[in-house]
Amino acid sequence: LLRRRSAGSEVPGSVAELIVARRESRWAALRDALDWTRYHLQVAILEHGTSGRSRVAAGLFERIANFHSCAGALPMEAATTGGSVDPLPDNVAERLRLAGHWCEREVAEVDVGSLHFYDVVVCVDGSASSVLAAKLRAVGKELPPHVVELGDFGTYLELRRPESPIKAWVPDWRAEVDPGYDQRQAEAQAPRDDALAVWHTVPEDLAQLIQPRYALVAQPLADIDAAASVGDGDGVGGDEDAAMLSFHLAGLVRFLMDSYPLDLQGGPGYIPP
Repeated sequence: LLRRRSAGSEVPGSVAELIVARRESRWAALRDALDWTRYHLQVAILEHGTSGRSRVAAGLFERIANFHSCAGALPMEAATTGGSVDPLPDNVAERLRLAGHWCEREVAEVDVGSLHFYDVVVCVDGSASSVLAAKLRAVGKELPPHVVELGDFGTYLELRRPESPIKAWVPDWRAEVDPGYDQRQAEAQAPRDDALAVWHTVPEDLAQLIQPRYALVAQPLADIDAAASVGDGDGVGGDEDAAMLSFHLAGLVRFLMDSYPLDLQGGPGYIPP
């Protein structure tokens, strides 16, 4: 399944392999770009338009981060590439158990000049990344690695670290309290539990949305835009849209958690052992 370049290196020889290679390349570039030295990452959930999908996605991201007790390390906001964003209907927030402030909270406007204010900019539709890419090309630049497409992250659920580094003790204390940590991590294997992964990574009600739609949301070329207008017939914030968003947001949250550097010591006020 692999074709060889003339130099002898291997390149992907199928569409599936190309997708995996591109996704892993994007993951690596994002991981290298993340700066945890402030002990948090500022995340923008970006849409193109005014539908309010960024509000739904930001609220779901917050719920999933809270599920892992790390929302404080991953502060998020909804954003758009331009214009105002419609308020979120109360029934959507109630059904998905989103915090009430997402219904009418001010949505930031993000353009190429403000990308540097965020550690991660997550495009929840293809148009958002396309608009930013076109504007950057016009001035001879490319999308920076911290601007990502949400659809790249659902598959990370099957590759996540069994114990996320963000949950580990800081190095000094880890040596005292959990001396077997490094060996345990070296021997650990990714829990390839397929559809069961969602039950370990999202609140139960969101897992119940994802489970019957797993084959749809987990396919390699899953269209994260499509669920906003088709499926259950209720558009943005509907069951199919929420399942699609939750699956990929769960992967994103775990990816960011697992990117936390194990050699990072405590911050101001840190008390060593």
